[in-house]
Amino acid sequence: MARFEGQPTLVKKASEFNQGLDLLFRVDSMSQLTATQVEVYGGYYEGFLSASGETYLVEYANGRWTVNARKLRWIS
Repeated sequence: MARFEGQPTLVKKASEFNQGLDLLFRVDSMSQLTATQVEVYGGYYEGFLSASGETYLVEYANGRWTVNARKLRWIS
């Protein structure tokens, strides 16, 4: 969590999530496609009536991982 210190958006541990007040991002699974590409399935959870499932294409370049594509699978 120390790597997020000083960021403009507050990042907290999942155990500190407050339903109805916070937005919880989750990673459910990852599949390595190549040495520099990973497909990630995850999404967000805000409460019983606000959540999503998405697939992300994440690529490593210039020393960092970046989301380069996103496909919405479901939303509520």
